[in-house]
Amino acid sequence: MKHYDSKDWIDFARGTLANAKKSEMQGHLDGGCEHCKTELSVWSWMKSFAAQESANEPPEAAVRMVKAALHSRKPEKARLGMQQIAELIFDSYAQPQVAGVRSTSAGPRQLLYRAGPVMIDMKMQVAGDADRFALIGQVLTSGEKKHAMRQVPVHLLSGTDELLSTATNQFGEFYLEHETSKDLQVSLEVNSEHNVFIPLDECIWRVAFGQ
Repeated sequence: MKHYDSKDWIDFARGTLANAKKSEMQGHLDGGCEHCKTELSVWSWMKSFAAQESANEPPEAAVRMVKAALHSRKPEKARLGMQQIAELIFDSYAQPQVAGVRSTSAGPRQLLYRAGPVMIDMKMQVAGDADRFALIGQVLTSGEKKHAMRQVPVHLLSGTDELLSTATNQFGEFYLEHETSKDLQVSLEVNSEHNVFIPLDECIWRVAFGQ
């Protein structure tokens, strides 16, 4: 039995075939060709999926964070350098609770991020009162031997506005303390051509401070 190729079934699913060809292929399906029925079902599903996907929109908060991360505080650097959003690879709050241990008040949250060869180890905790937080971090190069990255400028941003600025010490450590807010992110100027961003999503504050 003759089978039609994928291109024909794509056009059939899209409804772009001439009437004569469409009738011919429909007759082929009516004749019981399971191979071509399967082929058509795949492309019909793809057409339906594409139509639904085009109507989907990302969450507004996610769009704001990405736009803020990609919009540099210093436009001249944005044109020359690479900007990268760090990947979260460890979150202490995502670990299962030890069996038999009762839940207690939330302690410091340990977060580990990676951006290429750069590792950012961060601890987030309440500072002073419930409306302030502290970030204690260390910036290291990854590999068999980890090396502290000294004098890395570190900025706390709200959107594109800078709230605080510091730099890592000889051990690659930094400390930031501020009031809780929305659309916060940490920016690290790894070098003159590489900026790393860590978006601090609002849900992090709700979990970390028991809100």
